Amino acid sequence: MADPVTTGVILAGTLAVAKRVETFIAAASGHPGEDIGTILGNIASRRRQNAETVIGKSDLILLNLGENPGEVPLNILHPVLEAASLQEDPCLQDTWANLLANAADPRQTNPVLPVFATMLKDLTAREVKFLDALLEVMAVKQPNPHHHIRLDARTKGFSAEQLMDVASHAKLLRYRGSHTSVTVAQWKTHEADLVADRRNFEEMMGLLKRNQILDEIVRTKPIDVMTPIARAVGSVSTSKDIEVETVTFYRLSQLGTAFVNACRPPFKTE
Repeated sequence: MADPVTTGVILAGTLAVAKRVETFIAAASGHPGEDIGTILGNIASRRRQNAETVIGKSDLILLNLGENPGEVPLNILHPVLEAASLQEDPCLQDTWANLLANAADPRQTNPVLPVFATMLKDLTAREVKFLDALLEVMAVKQPNPHHHIRLDARTKGFSAEQLMDVASHAKLLRYRGSHTSVTVAQWKTHEADLVADRRNFEEMMGLLKRNQILDEIVRTKPIDVMTPIARAVGSVSTSKDIEVETVTFYRLSQLGTAFVNACRPPFKTE
């Protein structure tokens, strides 16, 4: 049996840990000084308000189209409302509202798959805005404000630098110039911004590829098997070492295209 001194030390330690937990949760939730019961109640209330905001926006979207919401399968409705309740960013709330409106749209012009809630939950407002900007670039006819951004003829995709220009045009990067033709002088002047932009861009691309929203296509450049001397005499080089250069392109996958359309407001049909 523990002696009273030992018991007192253990109890004091337990109370100290509990106090630190409460202090941490209070700071993390933005309500310092409140007890944990009140904090959890506030979190539940905020989640309910977020869900109600998204539902209200979805209802308004369909109302403006003259449509009444239809029944949404539970395996779509529950994860959408669960994830939407955690979003306080207005941009993401609009995106969740679009997704829910498309799911409840009786016309089903932009069908919503159950996996879309999981995919959207992984993304931040940065990825959502980038995908919207990319879809706009792909839809615009010539003359295109992104006149230097053209689909690769063979892969129907864009280079990483071209996608960075799309992100820059959407004001998602620090450096607002073109990333496809950075000069040495520009690099020296904006090195910190360009390095940060590349890091953030690669994080974004990692998320989009992991969720299979973007396809990555690696294409090999034509191989010149003729050495200068062999070309002159008309014979093929017998060298065993041929350096193969590859180029990587990215494009919206079929799943990604359906996902982006489902995250945009449903359109009015004639």
